[in-house]
Amino acid sequence: MPLTEVAVVPIAGILIGGAMTATSLAGRRALDELRDRHGEYEAALALGLVPRDAALEVCRPNYWSWSRSWPSRRSPSR
Repeated sequence: MPLTEVAVVPIAGILIGGAMTATSLAGRRALDELRDRHGEYEAALALGLVPRDAALEVCRPNYWSWSRSWPSRRSPSR
């Protein structure tokens, strides 16, 4: 398929629109987490973390929080 304006413009619009949606949803989720877990944010600041690191500590996905919801790939223990 040749790269012409007719093909590139719609594809670029789809890609940019998808990226904007993902960014918007991630931002909303991060703000909701900070609002709900404000005490943890304050505790991280009290322990000496800079505001950016404290916010990342609260907003960053935790391995243990999502790994329990995924089915185990190991065989059942006997």
